[in-house]
Amino acid sequence: MASVPRLSVRGLSKAFYHTQALREVDLDVGVGEVVALVGENGAGKSTLAKIVAGIHRPDAGELYFEGQPVVVDSVLTARRLGIAVVHQELNLVPHLSVAHNLFLGREPVSGPVRLLRRADLRRQAMAVIGAVGLQVSPETLVRDLPLAQRQLVEIGRALSEDARLLIFDEPTSSLTETDAAELLRKIRELRDRGLSVLYISHRLDEVLGVADRVVVLRDGQKVREVQAAGATKLELMSMMVGRDIDTMYPKKVVQLGPVVLEVRGLLAHGLTEPVSFSVRAGEIFGIAGLVGSGRSELLRAIFGAEARASGEVFVMGRRLQARTPWAAVGMGVAMVPEDRKLQGLLLGMSVVDNVALSVLRRLAAGGLVRRRKAEAAVGAEYSQRVGVRAASLDQPVRMLSGGNQQKVLLAKWLASEPKVLLLDEPTRGIDVGAKHDIYQTICDLAARGVAIVMVSSEMEELIGLCDRVLVMRAGKPAGFLEREQLSEQAIMELAAQ
Repeated sequence: MASVPRLSVRGLSKAFYHTQALREVDLDVGVGEVVALVGENGAGKSTLAKIVAGIHRPDAGELYFEGQPVVVDSVLTARRLGIAVVHQELNLVPHLSVAHNLFLGREPVSGPVRLLRRADLRRQAMAVIGAVGLQVSPETLVRDLPLAQRQLVEIGRALSEDARLLIFDEPTSSLTETDAAELLRKIRELRDRGLSVLYISHRLDEVLGVADRVVVLRDGQKVREVQAAGATKLELMSMMVGRDIDTMYPKKVVQLGPVVLEVRGLLAHGLTEPVSFSVRAGEIFGIAGLVGSGRSELLRAIFGAEARASGEVFVMGRRLQARTPWAAVGMGVAMVPEDRKLQGLLLGMSVVDNVALSVLRRLAAGGLVRRRKAEAAVGAEYSQRVGVRAASLDQPVRMLSGGNQQKVLLAKWLASEPKVLLLDEPTRGIDVGAKHDIYQTICDLAARGVAIVMVSSEMEELIGLCDRVLVMRAGKPAGFLEREQLSEQAIMELAAQ
């Protein structure tokens, strides 16, 4: 690392109303260095990044860029300094071309009427496309690109602005493992070319694979700074949550009971061949596969959220007659969907209201819900069971972190006391502390005899928790793996044949 850091943060503090988001944080990012910022949701990572990027103003503290004191009072000021952000939600214009997105607002023009110099725009875009390793035409519309290539367009735009410090905020949360690995390779390449990177991610494997140093925040304070080369995931997790964690996956040995869920010859949209399997009481049954393999469609068809072309579903030996979610719930089946915000929660409603949604019929008398007392009791019981952290259970769910929102969604369905729990990407986009809590809840449910079916893109998660795994490929079953057969290689050999 150069003697003068590219970025220095000293004594940075920031409060939002009564919440202290950052408290006297110090941080350096050197020239040609990747520094990872980790911590649970609410630890202050994004707040720090937004201050550096000019989105927020600090209450106290100083920023230095390449040794000079700076006041980053806007995004424009940050860009002029050479600071750019690649957000989790990409800031691109889908209906415009790659070239226009790369130079949006900075297109080469000439004359008093500012006519676009198309040849110059194409030439400049080609140079940037080559620099980031994109293999597309400058005229390609961004909406026609896969997500991984859109990430490269965003990086290219930052480089075209002569950025010297890149901030990545959860850049791989929606990428496949292959695309994520390629993005990390690109980040290492940028570092080797002398760029500085501040990298924020919940995925600790990625952090340890791409970072030179790791800075750990907890409750708005910097608690540790370590060299990535000498750190482990469990050590980082313990620093983040403030307690010792012996293992990420608290898998318990459970005596499996009788078959609870049986799927026979199920065919639906997204599936190219009928699927059959059974799940016993206390079993955690995983479904693996690449994006587009039919994993989520299979889960939705079981729950009745996707129309079935053929096949049958049995719960405790009884045929699930009606093919609707409420019929499934009535038979003891619950489902935590992939997209908690669009499919699972009412964000404007309180924690209590959301948790009670699945049991409104049980709380109703003569068609009217026996409100607040009964709802409050249900909300409190199940929120406590999954470890929801909120200022108040009357707080709107939209005010909670992603991990706590996911816990509320899980609590909602646990309140229905399911016999079968379907989980679609149950830990996507949440921090490791919340992940560990959810893993604990899953294992506790299995120990109580609930049959669990879990779709996950994280192979380590499937290997750590599941008794068996069905691997899907191109809409059809590619094979089953018993627990003793589970490995990343075994799963990928079936998923990508």
